[in-house]
Amino acid sequence: MDRLVQSLPGIKAILTGVRFGESDARDGRLLHKIASLTSCSRGGECGQGVLFQEAKRLNALYVAPIAFWRECFVWDYLNLVAPSLGYPTGELEGVYGGRDTRFGCWTCTVVRRDKAMARALENGHAHLRPLYEFREWLWSWTRDPETRVKRKDGNPGRLTLEARREVYRRLKEVEERLGVKLMAPEEEALIREFWGSKR
Repeated sequence: MDRLVQSLPGIKAILTGVRFGESDARDGRLLHKIASLTSCSRGGECGQGVLFQEAKRLNALYVAPIAFWRECFVWDYLNLVAPSLGYPTGELEGVYGGRDTRFGCWTCTVVRRDKAMARALENGHAHLRPLYEFREWLWSWTRDPETRVKRKDGNPGRLTLEARREVYRRLKEVEERLGVKLMAPEEEALIREFWGSKR
């Protein structure tokens, strides 16, 4: 894998947590990708790439290092390995009330409802409610055509700069309510730098 990445200097590598065995639909998309070696047209987390795949449109590599892991391997990694590397994942199994919970990116708006977070709230983790409420708001907000730049074909595209600023403002409010940092200073600096170049 390292040799493949090194052979393509200047290209971004996007790690995904996509795996076989998550659903029949996901397995079908993954098998299709293996057969066709085509990249995901959306450039997002929808079953793209297996192990290693170049997406020329994005000038990026999709790498799926856990594509063939079973669910028990994922939980063993979260409980035993990741904490030793400094990631605070050792309590997740308790937060979600067992290993039969499937979860992904906290702010993923592909699915309508964040069932994993709702389950955490049911399991007595009420302090996470601001995260749940932010994600529910984000799902609705990103579906409003007024928050999107129109593509040449008239369909909604990426979020407008104003919409992104509102997401940022709301996320800062969540940080204040929780008393925790959700964005690293380096991330915020990059956001401000990028926005400054778009004025």
